Amino acid sequence: MFTIDRASGLPIYLQIRHQIVYEIALGRLEPGAPLPSIRQLAATLRVTTVTVRHAYDALAAENLVISHPGKGVKVADLSADARVQVSLRREALADLFTPAVNRARALGYSPEEIRAGFQRALAVKGRPRVAFVGSEQEFVDRYMSLLAGTLRDLGVEVEGVLLSDLRRRGVEALGALEPPEHVATLVRSYAEVRKLLRDTAVPVFGLALELSSETRAELLALPRTARAVLVAECVNLIGMAHLIEQYWMPAATMRQVPLESRTLGAALRDAEVIIHSLHARRSVARLAGPGRRLLELRHDLSPISTARLRDELVASRLAVTDPPARMASPA
Repeated sequence: MFTIDRASGLPIYLQIRHQIVYEIALGRLEPGAPLPSIRQLAATLRVTTVTVRHAYDALAAENLVISHPGKGVKVADLSADARVQVSLRREALADLFTPAVNRARALGYSPEEIRAGFQRALAVKGRPRVAFVGSEQEFVDRYMSLLAGTLRDLGVEVEGVLLSDLRRRGVEALGALEPPEHVATLVRSYAEVRKLLRDTAVPVFGLALELSSETRAELLALPRTARAVLVAECVNLIGMAHLIEQYWMPAATMRQVPLESRTLGAALRDAEVIIHSLHARRSVARLAGPGRRLLELRHDLSPISTARLRDELVASRLAVTDPPARMASPA
């Protein structure tokens, strides 16, 4: 039902808000009609839940929707003022086009030429897009933001996609109308993402991680006598333990507890310092008792990996013809 245009320059939450208002104006969304859940709409549009919540909050502030605990968000029984506001949106759209149409007429363009011009303008390709595929929402939120900062000077739009959505929907998860020019993912997910996109011409880049300078400094400053426990996903425990040993070697053996363990709470009670992965952040914050020091293993994108992706993006712009389809190997 709803779509977003990442090249429009209009904040995404406002695009969502405007489209819902338009559907209300046309009568397609009647009073009492339920809106998609925040999580559902975020997954459909490939945006964060914060963005959708912002849009819904804006609608609620205008008394256009009502949030019912446990029942979701529904269209409100509009007051006279709200109905006027809804109808004004259609007039506002016409107001945006009027100056351009009047100028075109003054220059001698016919209605058919003006209409064709608008169609061509709508068809103009937006900024180049890179999709970052992450296995967890925490990974998508963090590394999509880091990647966007790295590529900002190139005018690249970076969007996030959950790996579970790519498994379920295939290439459609990357964009209903047009897939991105490139797909990036962490090295750990590279093989699966490449396999899922094997029938497409979209290049896949594996991005390596390295401990952030802040995390390295925190580890180096830990006293050797600190009683520490490491909490991470079972598949990552051993690798993270070896990584920690490069910067901190405790006097006693550091206990390693899988995030999935049923005895996680008890294990945290015996520790002075809780070192944890990004994905374990919420569980650790909920279960850790007072007085425990929490040290998250924060990672940054490897500059070597992002440099390769930047080089490819620049090369694709300079290419006279489309480059041959390929799959890029992890950095």
